[in-house]
Amino acid sequence: MRKNFGDSHGSIYIFIVLGCSAMALTALWFFVRLTRLPTEYNKSAEMNNIMDKSVENNNSREEFHPFCCQNRNIQWNRLKVKYAVSDIDYAIGLARDRIAVLRKIPLDQVNFENILMALEYVEEELGKALSLLSHLDSVNSCDEITKVVSEILPKVSEFTTSIPLDFDLWERVNTYAKSREADRLSQTQKRLLKNTVDLFVDHGANLNPEAKTRLLEISSKLSQLCYKFGDNVLSARNDWEKFVSRDSLSGLPEPVVKSMAQDAEQSGKTGMCKISLEDNYVVACGKYLDDDDLRKEILIVYKNLCRDGKFSNLDIVNEILALKDEEARLLGNDSYSNFTLKHNMLKTKSAVDKFLAEIYEKVKSQFGLDAISLKSYAEDFYAKLNLKNELTPWNNAYLVHKKMQSELGEFNEEQLRPYFEISNVMSGLFKIVEELYGIKIAEKKTVFLESEDDKCPDNCLQVWDKDVKYYEVFEGDGKFIGGFFADLYPRKNKHSGAWCSDLITGGLDRDGNWTHPIGVICANVTKPSHGGASLLLHHEITTIFHEFGHLMHLMFGKVGYPSLNGYHVAMDFVELPSQLMENFCWERRSLDLFAKHHITGELIPSDLFDKLLKSRTFMESLSLMKQLEMAVMDLELHGNYSKYRPYKMLDDVLNDTLSKYMIKYSEKTNSILYRFCHIFSGGYASEYYSYMWSEVLDADAFTVFQSQGVINREVGNLFRSKILSVGDSVDPLESFRFFVHRDPDINPFLVRRGCLKFEINEKNEK
Repeated sequence: MRKNFGDSHGSIYIFIVLGCSAMALTALWFFVRLTRLPTEYNKSAEMNNIMDKSVENNNSREEFHPFCCQNRNIQWNRLKVKYAVSDIDYAIGLARDRIAVLRKIPLDQVNFENILMALEYVEEELGKALSLLSHLDSVNSCDEITKVVSEILPKVSEFTTSIPLDFDLWERVNTYAKSREADRLSQTQKRLLKNTVDLFVDHGANLNPEAKTRLLEISSKLSQLCYKFGDNVLSARNDWEKFVSRDSLSGLPEPVVKSMAQDAEQSGKTGMCKISLEDNYVVACGKYLDDDDLRKEILIVYKNLCRDGKFSNLDIVNEILALKDEEARLLGNDSYSNFTLKHNMLKTKSAVDKFLAEIYEKVKSQFGLDAISLKSYAEDFYAKLNLKNELTPWNNAYLVHKKMQSELGEFNEEQLRPYFEISNVMSGLFKIVEELYGIKIAEKKTVFLESEDDKCPDNCLQVWDKDVKYYEVFEGDGKFIGGFFADLYPRKNKHSGAWCSDLITGGLDRDGNWTHPIGVICANVTKPSHGGASLLLHHEITTIFHEFGHLMHLMFGKVGYPSLNGYHVAMDFVELPSQLMENFCWERRSLDLFAKHHITGELIPSDLFDKLLKSRTFMESLSLMKQLEMAVMDLELHGNYSKYRPYKMLDDVLNDTLSKYMIKYSEKTNSILYRFCHIFSGGYASEYYSYMWSEVLDADAFTVFQSQGVINREVGNLFRSKILSVGDSVDPLESFRFFVHRDPDINPFLVRRGCLKFEINEKNEK
């Protein structure tokens, strides 16, 4: 996530935090694309004056405006929240001055350089400041940051939203688009021009003044509501905790119990265990905890987050949906979904509906069989314990796990944990991408400085927390590609889930020099307890591999125009590189590079590996149908809003629509609607389906890797050159065709999810 890509999609950029509105997404686009200046740009005398003025104090910018510093060696100890408001005001002022110059260019003098290329750098400092502030909000949220973000959101939203609504600016863009020179542009330049024109038109450039004013109002309000939604979810999670005795946690894996005991000790409750709503704890309790009542209590709290109380998102959801619907209709669209989807691979709601319906039809038979089988197992399981034998939302995952154990022979993820020590996992991950792409990855020494007066030692980079690491990526010949931070462990004020973001986007700067990307991968995997090893679950290593796939997309971008570079592509294409990387966590060839017992060094035994593979498809139709349910929920709310407008509590109406995707439980279950950050604060509104569509693409693309032995330099270089390096300079469907030499095939995805019996061809088998 996404941009913020991953499972959390807690803020990457502030624009993604506010990014559930069309205009906020416009803001995101301008931030993404207005950060660097390609080499073709030649400043006019008039613009030269304003540009020189804006950078005349560049050497002191770090001292007086630390959030606007363009230095790759980020001084994290200087990034204090007290500077954020003044720095962003400063950056907005610079951008306004530059836009004022652009608006005065005579229409008969507009050209590629003084209009399109000028727009590639006009918000350079603002983009930098917002990315840094949003990053800090993601990894170290606190009341002070929340207050500052709430203060700056209206002014940032007003400014960024006003850009495509500026008549004089649009007149110059439109004039150039119709010029003879525009016909002679290269393919990539024409794509840049088309994207620019589309975004102006899509976001109100041709509206009347009254409609433009209303769009500004909607954007400002939505930016605040979407941020508040995500902040409520984080606050609600942090607001709940429960202390229990170790004896209460029967069935829970020992590493999880130790971690809970450590948390309790840090809270002054030595001898107890602290249960919080960290993702790892919730998943572990739902899957392994034997105490039905305690498991139910935890999962009810988690499922009901933000439905009521002081962190309620009920009214916020309704207001967000109403404003987005109004916004889309003001912009000439029949729904927010059709507005959002028009530039994706699947360009309309009807096309997405058709895709999801096709998946449903192919999965429903297996889903029905698995649901009946699970209910029958629940009856037998609880009958033996003389307990009520019902299948509920609170024992679903627990019973699936127990059933899998009974059929696969006492298998669970915990048996694999000793083979996934985190330093080995990272080393193996690096070996895989080094072998695939011919690169080298090296860790660089880091230091955590708390005081802004502390000096960073030479040959060292600062980090924002002592557990964060920094790595540099090089070509095989030693040429520097880029760098990235890795922040992998949970903290109280860190957003949940996992994500990837870019602090610096690669591309050409205003002097024509290549700017190397700086990325971040964040996760919340099992932390070491009392200085011991960090031993991961298999799903945690797939999470790290997933985010690293996004990172490679960022690192390998070769398009000079930053707005077209790296992972700045269609939302239903962006998850392809990340989900493809997960496949290497399931292949023997790649697992053997890092899955070694942390004490003995032995590889995963064959029988355990076989059980792992079988677990991948065990009752997977239930998981796939849940994913369908969430995708359809997203499209229903954003594509058929009039159906839901009359209702304050949307669950009952939604359940009628979504019932065919659900197991029939004996107790009512609430939807995840009021904590569904992906679609209300994470930039995936109307696009949650993109995870599944991208998985279709990645499952199909990975057959090419399998056909050549999984880790193959020739295939890796082809994937790098045809997918990872071209960004959005090529239509995503064409990029995919370049790699697989045909249109996408849905069957490998269904086979991988255990919902289609399909023999892999002889070539792939080899």
